[in-house]
Amino acid sequence: PPGPLLTSYRMISMGPIWPIDGDALHIITGSHDYNPFLIRLFRWNGQLNDGLGGYREYPDIPTLEPGIGMWAISSTGGFMQVDGIPLDTSEDFTITLQPGWNQIGNPFPYIVDWSLIDNTSEVEIPWIFYGTYLPLSAMIPWNGYFVYNNSSSPIIISFPNWKTESATIKTYAPLSEKEKGFQIQIGVNNIPFFWLQDTCNFIGVSENSTVERD
Repeated sequence: PPGPLLTSYRMISMGPIWPIDGDALHIITGSHDYNPFLIRLFRWNGQLNDGLGGYREYPDIPTLEPGIGMWAISSTGGFMQVDGIPLDTSEDFTITLQPGWNQIGNPFPYIVDWSLIDNTSEVEIPWIFYGTYLPLSAMIPWNGYFVYNNSSSPIIISFPNWKTESATIKTYAPLSEKEKGFQIQIGVNNIPFFWLQDTCNFIGVSENSTVERD
């Protein structure tokens, strides 16, 4: 969707196609001329800044291929138009996750239940962004996601090459109604520069919290 707001950002990924031209800008706009006043493309790299992580902006981002996620925002909107070779869905698909946060996507043309993805015991469930971050139990094609690798080494996860008959997508509230505690969302808006805002900040206390990340 078009717009200059923080909520206008979308995490995207390549679907089940190996593109002939994997240039993300060309896939979205049909052009190779990058105008950051019209569109911006970013991808998180957890290895930057001595492992603290940071963003790289187009053109300093990888080509858009199955399994890769990235941020996109456009003042005019856009859609993905891809010429390429269909992904071979008869084989499992693997993605290497570096320690910390990774931006990935579902490479298959169907919803994949996170619980069916192999080797995720050290990886947290995926988070999608729809104006705010939401954790999901399954991954929808063409959307991008953040996942967190809790280990200190790269992990290779494997998407199964078979489609379940049904998949229920669940979102998880950071604090359930059954928990004792509180949650506060803090937002800042700059008026009249309404596109300058930061609303995705949460703080709270829960009786089920732990010393580590939870």
